[in-house]
Amino acid sequence: MIVNEATFALMDSVASPADIDTTLRLGANYPQGPLALADAIGLDVILQILEALQRESGEERYRAPLLRMMIAAGWTGRAAGRGFFTYETGQNA
Repeated sequence: MIVNEATFALMDSVASPADIDTTLRLGANYPQGPLALADAIGLDVILQILEALQRESGEERYRAPLLRMMIAAGWTGRAAGRGFFTYETGQNA
């Protein structure tokens, strides 16, 4: 769910992906920023989780519009070489 909130912050131009991740690493002691974590897991996997949460709860906050746009563009995370960050293709998490 923190990935979902981070994507809304990004959509609202609160901060860049790097700044969002740095803030949560330093301010909340997360070992990895939520956007980098989402890239490592795969945005398509994150979207499946959020869709399940939306189905179960009926909450609109799980609608994940940014993730849907990114996945449609082929930006599914680290394995694809592009997600919230850019990676060398084939680089492992």
